[in-house]
Formats: sequence, C-alpha cells, structure tokens
Amino acid sequence: MKELYELKLHETCQESGVHVLRVPGGWIYTTNTYRSTFVPFSNEFKPKEPVQKRIEISKEDRMSNFYNAVAVHGKSQNMSKDEMRKFYDYWSESGENEKKMRFEKEKTFDIKKRIVRWMQNVNNNNNASQSEQPRNLMR
Repeated sequence: MKELYELKLHETCQESGVHVLRVPGGWIYTTNTYRSTFVPFSNEFKPKEPVQKRIEISKEDRMSNFYNAVAVHGKSQNMSKDEMRKFYDYWSESGENEKKMRFEKEKTFDIKKRIVRWMQNVNNNNNASQSEQPRNLMR
C-alpha cells in the first residue's frame, strides 16, 4: 500500500475496509458502513527521512585535490609553475588549528575565474613595475 503522505491530491487507497481519499488539507477516511471522517494534514506522524551523514574528507586530501585543480586550471591559463605555487600557497593558507583553508572560507570560489584574475593582477603588476623603471633611471 502506498504511504498516506505519498498520495497525490484526489488519489485514493484502500486497506482493511477503509477507503482513504487525499483532499486539500488532509484525508477523508470512509469505512464499509459509509461513515466518513476528515483527518487534517499533520507532519507529526510523517515518517522521517533518513539523514545522510556527511563524509568528512581530511584536510590533507582537500589540499591535494585543490593542488591538482590548480595544476589543471593553471596549465590551461599558461600559468608558470612558480605562479601556480604562489596561487596555491596563498589560497591553501590556514592557521594551525583551523579546519578550513582560505579558499574554503570564501562565500564563492570559482578556481578558473580566480586564476584568470590572479594572472591579470600579475600582468598588471609586471607592466606597472616595468613602466616605473625607466622613470627611475632618468632621474
């Protein structure tokens, strides 16, 4: 028999001489003697959904996964190994007793976009430092 809470609106089921009809706000139970009773909907007796346990992944495994992701996405952006290491070191930073790394504390973190922004900042800083050098030499 279908569970009562699984019945769709106006769907019926029958067991032991009791006919059950799902209606807005609850169910109508009708017996063989054609006596009907309205039973209002309540979550009180609804079977509980099994709670799935979260699988804890160790910090070392998360660091390794992040390192591999940096390597894959860094190569796609022609990032040097040195820059990949700097990016990884910055974003995987955490305190001794902290469970989360810096990137895990961010509300949103799209590694592809972060690497693109990182490379833009590196290029902008390189261009700025190169344009400053001739000025310093002229003085």
